[in-house]
Amino acid sequence: MYIAALTVAALTVAIGVIESSIVTDRELAMEMIYSGARAANANDDPKIIALVHPDQQQSINRLTRELSRTTFENLRIVGVKSFENQAEVSPQTASINFVIIGSATHQGYSGPFHLEVQLKLQKVGKQWKVIEFDYSNPRTGTSL
Repeated sequence: MYIAALTVAALTVAIGVIESSIVTDRELAMEMIYSGARAANANDDPKIIALVHPDQQQSINRLTRELSRTTFENLRIVGVKSFENQAEVSPQTASINFVIIGSATHQGYSGPFHLEVQLKLQKVGKQWKVIEFDYSNPRTGTSL
């Protein structure tokens, strides 16, 4: 009786450990965007730029330009609209769309904003890197 109870307890613990050690591609992408949001709130431009794939110099240059003119406050991710994983292609890519709100100062404008962000990602090792990005008005879909 005690041996059966111990066996069940050991199996339960083992299953819990295995499940908590498996991280899905979606979870990795979510961690990446939340890491980016934390870096934006800290106005840590190098940390944000490090999320971009190092081979994507055009995206790095665009992001560097935009971040140099922008200061964020209270940026929050308020909803993930989609995550599409193209696991069958090599290198593996994915797209993630999410909505952010917050306050920012950008080229003389200071105030609240509400944006939909579209990222195209590429898997590098065990992490996602941004290869393309865009943002739009979430109400109209107009690219900004």
